[in-house]
Amino acid sequence: CNNATVECVEPDLVVVRFLQGGRLDRHSLEAVMRTRRMLATEPQAVIVVIPQDLDFDPKVMMSDQYAENDMNSRTKALAIVSEDIIMESLASLYFTYHPPPFEMRIFRCIEDAYRWLLEGPLSRSVA
Repeated sequence: CNNATVECVEPDLVVVRFLQGGRLDRHSLEAVMRTRRMLATEPQAVIVVIPQDLDFDPKVMMSDQYAENDMNSRTKALAIVSEDIIMESLASLYFTYHPPPFEMRIFRCIEDAYRWLLEGPLSRSVA
């Protein structure tokens, strides 16, 4: 994927970092999800880091990217990280229109996202 890096940091945790100046569109999301499918067969928690200057294609809002790419069953929880209030608002609006079957929260810093996943969704999946 030219617009993001996808790193499996734990067996059940993936970090997706969209690149500065990159583009978030249907193609980049499909590439991220293809990479996630190659990394693991079991469901994973995901942290998605969105930089402030990401070029966003509004057509992404029109369809449920997770359902269309068969990722709902492969996702334990999703933490979106963005310091950009516009991206934060767009993510919130997207998941209002396309509510996921997994827990999802939006954070301003990656440390809070890690903490939430480790103390919440990931701790419950171990029990």
